[in-house]
Amino acid sequence: MDYSLIPAAIESIRMAKDIGNSILSIRDGNMLSSEVVRMNDQLLKAQEALFSHNTQLLGLQQQLFETSEKLRKAEETIAERGRYTLIETGRGQWAYRVNIPPPVQSGASEPSLPQTPHYVCQSCFDNGRKVVLRLRKAMMGNEFYLACPVCNISVNISNITT
Repeated sequence: MDYSLIPAAIESIRMAKDIGNSILSIRDGNMLSSEVVRMNDQLLKAQEALFSHNTQLLGLQQQLFETSEKLRKAEETIAERGRYTLIETGRGQWAYRVNIPPPVQSGASEPSLPQTPHYVCQSCFDNGRKVVLRLRKAMMGNEFYLACPVCNISVNISNITT
């Protein structure tokens, strides 16, 4: 913001006041009209400076709003990411597991809904999407794996513990 406009506006208003005071002492009509013109000139300069200041102020307010919105979204993302831990599922594959808080022992706090254990696709989550992996059975044998319905990545579950 250009703060030099504020003193300029104040100075223009002061000069207009001084010109107004000098008008009161002038008796000649011709001199009076030239002083009125000078006073109007100074008032217009003050008004232009205030308009410019207001325009800059509105721009800064918009920028503050946009920055606040970005900060709010970033804080929400950090809080959501904090609910998950990246774990190795086996064979160099990774997934995010939800952090399940221990149950509350005594009931002074509000009861919360229990969190269902689940895993989230690491690739999708790192790209801003939270996609829960689904348990699938291999075509042959009795092996199971987790699959992402969005990016079709299969995740081994040999190291997963609940």
